[in-house]
Amino acid sequence: MLGVEHWIWLQQIFGYGSAKVAGVISRFGSAENFYYSYSKKPDDDLLTPAESGRINKIKLEDTIKIIEKCKNLGYDIITPDDNRYPERLQSIANPPAALYVNGNLPNMDDEVGISIVGPRKPSEYGKKAALSLAARLSMAGLLIISGGATGIDSFAHIGALATGGKTIAVLGCGLNYPYLNANKKLRENISENGALISEFPPDYRASKNTFPIRNRIISALSLGTVIIEAGFKSGALITARHAAEQGRDVFVIPGNPSAEHYKGSNLLIKDGAKPLLTAMDILEEYINIYPHKINLRNAFDIDDADLLQKLRSTLKTFYDAGKVKKDELKPCLKTEDKTGLNKRHDISLLTETAKILYNYIDTKIIQPDELAEISGLDGSQLLSAITELELFGILKAIPGGRYEFIE
Repeated sequence: MLGVEHWIWLQQIFGYGSAKVAGVISRFGSAENFYYSYSKKPDDDLLTPAESGRINKIKLEDTIKIIEKCKNLGYDIITPDDNRYPERLQSIANPPAALYVNGNLPNMDDEVGISIVGPRKPSEYGKKAALSLAARLSMAGLLIISGGATGIDSFAHIGALATGGKTIAVLGCGLNYPYLNANKKLRENISENGALISEFPPDYRASKNTFPIRNRIISALSLGTVIIEAGFKSGALITARHAAEQGRDVFVIPGNPSAEHYKGSNLLIKDGAKPLLTAMDILEEYINIYPHKINLRNAFDIDDADLLQKLRSTLKTFYDAGKVKKDELKPCLKTEDKTGLNKRHDISLLTETAKILYNYIDTKIIQPDELAEISGLDGSQLLSAITELELFGILKAIPGGRYEFIE
């Protein structure tokens, strides 16, 4: 861990999320070189008055206490001059000067990392979407990344864990800080089947500022970021913005234009994000680049009903331990539909509108007016999509102006 203390010192001088870390790497090569160069010849053009003041207050010896605490807690510390430090982080404008790790951080540059983010109070559909998407992608060999918070973050992590996959949680506080005790068991599972990581020292408190700072790490470690749901003021939009600025893909589940929790999502699609309708939309994006990492057969080797049962069992593990609120869990324990639909059609040739409609079908017998209300499609779009699904043998007209879903 030679030189680690200099990176921790540098991080405390510049603050968390500072772009000056990249400047130090470029100009001095390492935090240690900067430390000794500055002690000989201070460069006031590089530092603000506040940073100069911290240099006089923060001693290198102070960082040894942090290193010792991490050693006692079993945490690893990865810095930019460590060959384990991800190139995906090195390449962004403001890479973290130190990463604290609890668990086993894989070679992130060879992982098909997909981050899944959204609100802490998602809709029932959002919960199911995060769970099932994370599960399908994990079964295909992808690494699921999120923020370890309640809501969509938790459901994304649980979806990966339920299918035996690996997952990474990027925390907005120190690894040892008792944030969200309700998620303690989940964090333990993540550290055993992936890793908890943070750029904040072990006991650093969570605040309204720390979460936006950590969002850039979530997106940077990922090839693509999935927005499950986002209103106009959703924090998920910050992650999406970081992803776009970092040259990463942004996938968004489209929703009802009149629903508040989809207004930010639909705006992202309007601005160029990729609409996400099935897990295949993501898998097809990366299968040719990472054929050694992605197994399409594994992703769909289990039908929706069996997958849901597996997810329900994993959710109950956390619920029975008192870690998931009953009212938050209950909707996700329902089957996708009461008839147990087997939605295993090849929809790759469908138009985007038809895929949207297909995505919302959750009953054997379908009333078009109900689909119009939940899907947000207008009359002509709905009629066109229904006709297309009929031509593909997915829907069949039955008496009473209704349609039957053909499995």
